[in-house]
Amino acid sequence: MNFSARSMLGQLDESFLERLLEIGESRQLAAGETLCTAGDEFDGAYLVAEGRLLEQAAEGPARELSAGDVLDELQLLTAGRRAQTVVALEPSRLLLFPPDRFRSLVAGDEPLLETLSTLASERLRDAQLGQILLRLFGPLEDAVRDHLRQQIDWLELEPGETLFRQADPGDALYALIDGRLAAFAEGGAGGVFLNEILPGETIGEIAIVTGAHRSATVKATRRSLLVRLARSDFDAIAAQHPIVYK
Repeated sequence: MNFSARSMLGQLDESFLERLLEIGESRQLAAGETLCTAGDEFDGAYLVAEGRLLEQAAEGPARELSAGDVLDELQLLTAGRRAQTVVALEPSRLLLFPPDRFRSLVAGDEPLLETLSTLASERLRDAQLGQILLRLFGPLEDAVRDHLRQQIDWLELEPGETLFRQADPGDALYALIDGRLAAFAEGGAGGVFLNEILPGETIGEIAIVTGAHRSATVKATRRSLLVRLARSDFDAIAAQHPIVYK
């Protein structure tokens, strides 16, 4: 049984995957049967062995799951509740990996835990970026979304480091993935504090739309991770998908 390339678990060592499959509990679903509902308590990650299912989150387009795909694998590390409703499109067979068995399997294996942590961080960043793109442009075709991801640059700022200064050209749109930023109006010692910028928020969208210069200076108040989308790429996608951010 194989894990798909887009699965986090599928990127792990083959010997570990063999041991993982041994702890899986088989589940059968009839066509139209619900596997889980948004808000349900997390009872484990599911590997699709056979069949097709439809995953629908509260926001964003539905996603079809097929053989090799894994549902909620990140929650094996973070727990929580289900964020989506999943229904079988046809008779399907799945393997459930309960979180307690998974934790026992990885306990004490520091290299594996480090790899999982790295993969989980990358997957979370990608999910956060997906939500930002959805809020800006609405639903996009996979090819367009993948193209946008290729154009985006990732930036890290240390506390006190400046992202841009007031009156700088509005040559890019930024989105904060992690950390904290603060906006200041230039003038006086240190400038006048305007507002704090939190993860998930975009920075500089007015300047990139209007072509105006930056209206404030933005600095990191904590170590921060951002994505940068150049104005030329923004204009190209906005011409086909008018921005819909709130």
